[in-house]
Amino acid sequence: MVKTGNGDPNRSELCESATKQWNKIKRKDKPEIEDIIRDYLATPYNLCDIQTMRSIPSRSREESLPNLPTIRTMDPVPEISVNASSQQKAANEIQIAEKKLTEFEQIYNITTDSQFRLDTFKKIGSLRDEIRSNKGKIIKLKRNANYAQKCREKKRKILDENQEVIRYDKPGRPSLLFNHPNLHDHIHDSIEFGAADEK
Repeated sequence: MVKTGNGDPNRSELCESATKQWNKIKRKDKPEIEDIIRDYLATPYNLCDIQTMRSIPSRSREESLPNLPTIRTMDPVPEISVNASSQQKAANEIQIAEKKLTEFEQIYNITTDSQFRLDTFKKIGSLRDEIRSNKGKIIKLKRNANYAQKCREKKRKILDENQEVIRYDKPGRPSLLFNHPNLHDHIHDSIEFGAADEK
């Protein structure tokens, strides 16, 4: 096959000729067989010619699968605060999936094997679903965080208006320790000696 340069020989003829050659060679001495093998291994061949001959029939299979448009993220991942670890994790998963997606799209556009293209196409679909799912997760987590923040602010506002809680860290209010310098000792005595129970 290599010597003739025929990349697509008749298989039955090829097997028959290989069997005849082997029947002749196997009767020879071991050093002679090794020399013949060395000659076969040293035979120069052009891989490009053989590959182009093989790739011609696969073009019809390649055209049967749809060409995949390259995906570009239309809406970028929204900015995430530093302390939102769940959102950060989802954003990292999106970045990894987008990187894999780009690689699989390149592989899909390069390959000519129809089965491999089909597998790659399925993998690309699952990566797109994963990206969509993680983006939805980030939106949901942001909505929950905003709701929790609004609830905290509302609760703080109610407590301040009813003066149930006095905040000493606001401007214009002195620290509690300035008004009660012996506060630590008083708390310590109350806890340690049971003074709080007597009152």
